[in-house]
Amino acid sequence: GDKNLNVVSWNVKHLGRKGFDATQAGRLLTAADIVTLQEVNGNPNGMKALDKIASELHRLTGERICKGLSEKPSQSSERYAYL
Repeated sequence: GDKNLNVVSWNVKHLGRKGFDATQAGRLLTAADIVTLQEVNGNPNGMKALDKIASELHRLTGERICKGLSEKPSQSSERYAYL
């Protein structure tokens, strides 16, 4: 079997703001085994965008997608997310 592990780190710059295309993001991330995202908005819109990406990845790959959101690492409202 394939023993390579594909890890992607992406600074999405305010994930959760209007205009982010989760469908396109899903297409870009299909080859990844692990995705780390920086600058995820800490408000509900950030989690909704993360959910949309995970849903799109599931639709495209058929794989179950696990996701996580960090605690706030600083005074800002931005967080890290993992898929």
